[in-house]
Amino acid sequence: MTHDEPAPPADLPACSPAQWPRHHALLLALTVSVVVSFVGVFDHAVWTPDEPRVAEIGREMLVNGDYVVPTLAGEPFLEKPPLYWWGMAGLYHLFGVSDGVARTTSALAGVLTLLLVYDVTRRVSNPFAGLMGMMVTATMVGFFKTFHRVLVDPWLVLFVMLGYWAFVVAAFPRQAGELKKRPRHFALAVFVIYLAGGLSFLCKGLVGPGLLGAPIVLTIVLRRRWDLLRHWVHVPGGMVFLALCALWPALLYERGGVELMSGFTMNNLLYRFFPPEDGDLRTGHVNPPWYYLKTFAPDIMPWAIALPAVCHWFWRRRLPREWNWPALVFLGSVYPVGLCLLSVPGTKRVMYLVPLMAPLGAVIGAWIAAIAQREHAHKIDRRTQIVQIVVMGLTALAVSVALLILQYRPSVLLRYDIEPWIGPRAVPVAILMVLLIAVEALLLGRAVRRWMRRSTRVGPLIAWATLAFFVLGGSAGYLVFDGVKSLHKMTADLVELDAFSPALVCYNPDEVTQGILPYDTGIIPEATSDPADLARWLGRTPPPKVLTFERHLDTLPQAIRSRLQLLKSWRYSKRRIYGLYEVAPAAGARPAATPGHDGLPRP
Repeated sequence: MTHDEPAPPADLPACSPAQWPRHHALLLALTVSVVVSFVGVFDHAVWTPDEPRVAEIGREMLVNGDYVVPTLAGEPFLEKPPLYWWGMAGLYHLFGVSDGVARTTSALAGVLTLLLVYDVTRRVSNPFAGLMGMMVTATMVGFFKTFHRVLVDPWLVLFVMLGYWAFVVAAFPRQAGELKKRPRHFALAVFVIYLAGGLSFLCKGLVGPGLLGAPIVLTIVLRRRWDLLRHWVHVPGGMVFLALCALWPALLYERGGVELMSGFTMNNLLYRFFPPEDGDLRTGHVNPPWYYLKTFAPDIMPWAIALPAVCHWFWRRRLPREWNWPALVFLGSVYPVGLCLLSVPGTKRVMYLVPLMAPLGAVIGAWIAAIAQREHAHKIDRRTQIVQIVVMGLTALAVSVALLILQYRPSVLLRYDIEPWIGPRAVPVAILMVLLIAVEALLLGRAVRRWMRRSTRVGPLIAWATLAFFVLGGSAGYLVFDGVKSLHKMTADLVELDAFSPALVCYNPDEVTQGILPYDTGIIPEATSDPADLARWLGRTPPPKVLTFERHLDTLPQAIRSRLQLLKSWRYSKRRIYGLYEVAPAAGARPAATPGHDGLPRP
């Protein structure tokens, strides 16, 4: 028996998962990571609010061949470095431009991140704990949502987790003196930390190196691990890190001088920590310092329920002696340290916490495996398990009922009808919901029986039930909500209505609109947020058609509003109601009227 596979207690049979051979656990981990990362990737469109913008930036990079300056609707987009779009453009080149290919860029990062979670948990405990840690991470709400969307963040999470993995390898060997016997392994691990830090910067700026470096520096200082700093590899590693961080700003400077470079370095680096005096923080999402204290728990559900028991397990050190306690402490410290660090900048979003979820998932997975190897479970563990069973069962039932209602009677839960958009998917949704209820009943029912027999092996069944919920429920949810979130119907209608001839002007469009129109049609329409500029456009012969949000009509002068006649409207939410208008001649101005396509009259 190997060092990382401790002997199970007497109450565990010889076939206990805690004794799984490493290659068996790795094969299962690979299978699970691929299934959970790619579920739903190819069966729905790019969704609001972020995916159309991000997918279009990658398409424009491929079409224009400009890999230095990302563009959105033909204008420089310098909010984030381009590494993610480099990868997306490569996939577009290989497989063509599509929603699924765009989302594959994130799904591949999901597979690699989950495998890193598996391996780092296996290293500090055993292969079964690695599998549990990977499953816990994959089924955190925030992690699952992020890695199934066309976003930059999945690559950020991947490289930050790669750095954490490398630090565990370098700083917490399995046996004393192991790294002295194999110094090349230590040097390579440290070099990977610097490499991961530089690549994380190329994904999203300073947030990557900050989230990676803060827990590492704190661990070195508190544990007095000065020996980790006495090695020549820090010199080439630091040079690679600085080169990667300086790469894109240098390319921007070479292309457009200080003005182009400052679009990234000032607006998206400096101003996040030191907002300008006029208070105009162009990055948006400004929130108070305590923002994450009230938002972090929902994003790590359903595993937030286990946090008190995990903290008690940590405090009492109720884990096998063979496990690597210092490494687990480091992994457990990442989330609170990162949360405090992210509370400093002015910009805050819940998705910024996603890079911290992987180490937390590893710790919770180790807790599940450790409890499963004990003869008796502590009362706090048993109470946590029964609460998890009840919550998961009720959640699966509620989600199944809600999705079926949305599929067959959407007017019960929504104020507008979406049934014509999603009707053809009714049968797959019904099948998925039946499977979900059956699988949850089977797994959770077995977990309840084990819990009543006071078995310690309840946690793994809860983890499998949670995974089934996300895979099956997620697949059905993507099918149902595609009718609400997809903008492809609108762009198809615009083409059918010949909206781009003679021209289409978008009044006050957001980034979603600027992304989806060229992404679907290949045409970048004119855009303006100035009523005077719009009036000049309307004075042309023949006048263009106008696409805008219904709420923006009130910002236009009466002289312009009176010339707009509604051709068609599309409603996605209370605030996202698009309208396509044709322009009446100035001499025959009359109030805008609705031809009745969607039942949304305008005076």
